Amino acid sequence: MQRLLPVLFLLAAGTQAEPLNYNVVSLDAEVHREIPNDQMRASLFAEHSDIDPAKLANLINRQMNDARKLAALYPSIRFASGDNQTYPVYDNKNRLAGWRSRAEVRLECRDLRMCSELIGKLQGGLQLGNWEFAIADDTRQRIEAELTIAAIAAFRAKADVIAQAFAGRPYRIVNMTLNSRLPYAPRVAFGKAAMMAADAAPPLAEGGSGSVVVTVSGSIQVQE
Repeated sequence: MQRLLPVLFLLAAGTQAEPLNYNVVSLDAEVHREIPNDQMRASLFAEHSDIDPAKLANLINRQMNDARKLAALYPSIRFASGDNQTYPVYDNKNRLAGWRSRAEVRLECRDLRMCSELIGKLQGGLQLGNWEFAIADDTRQRIEAELTIAAIAAFRAKADVIAQAFAGRPYRIVNMTLNSRLPYAPRVAFGKAAMMAADAAPPLAEGGSGSVVVTVSGSIQVQE
């Protein structure tokens, strides 16, 4: 029995050395900032049908090339090719009646006035598919960095208040998690029944705004 005493003593000492899970409080803090949308994305497309697939391809390619040349006059606007699809069209007797092709271009810009101007010109040959406003990536990253500092400060301030409720005892931060989110970007889509006129451009005077939100969640342990 005496040989077990040192072992039992070590086990008891090890148990007492483990931190006790007491006075742990979970909390969170959230900060946000309303900022104007500073980026626009739009898509335009050409869609045609023909019984001759080669003739159809030439027509689509010519329109895409014309659009690319026109967009080159606006170097600050990002221009890229989008989806390109060609598929057969059948009659009511399931016989091949021709081909239909659709090609898309996408624009991304920061200058809304210039983007509106380019879209208006592109609509001379293309149809406007949809457009949306958003917060540019570099703007979001800059705002998130600023709000992260503010959110952590708000978390610590709330932790100080909690510690005061425990007679001003010191505390330590047990864990902390950072999250950020962006507002939903409004998108406007146009169908054939509501297609805009060729000389019309979307109303881009106001790009709207959205809130960038940063949340800090975690827990603290108030010391005894």
